[in-house]
Amino acid sequence: DDPNFNLQRFLKKIEKETIPFVLDHFLNNRLEPLEPICTERSIAVLGAIIKDRLQKGHSVDPHILDLDEVELLEARLVDSEPILIITFNTQQVNCTYDQKGEVVDGSPDQIIEVNYMWAMARHFSEDIAEPPTWQLHEMAI
Repeated sequence: DDPNFNLQRFLKKIEKETIPFVLDHFLNNRLEPLEPICTERSIAVLGAIIKDRLQKGHSVDPHILDLDEVELLEARLVDSEPILIITFNTQQVNCTYDQKGEVVDGSPDQIIEVNYMWAMARHFSEDIAEPPTWQLHEMAI
């Protein structure tokens, strides 16, 4: 129980800071900046996707045209720890390029709606003076 937790402030921070930060680095194949705000589990999954793209020499168009409907779907306890399930939609360019810049999937003109579901887990620092933070635990697309 966190008496300082405010759901509206949490969702606004997720919408304005966390989602843009995570998607920018994930879509641009940059894993290291995500490590402080992701659990080991999500780093492993995102890292495998990025590694697969890099091995193929692929990059995806990182443009997010719109972010909408950031909502709390569910709150649950897992091993006595709160997990918040967040959903949101984006409008994104659906295009994958090879190393030469040639389109291998989608099109630079193809805009798609992508529905995301994130599980956010509370993380406690080893320094008890620091307040707990929320980390991306799982991401479903």
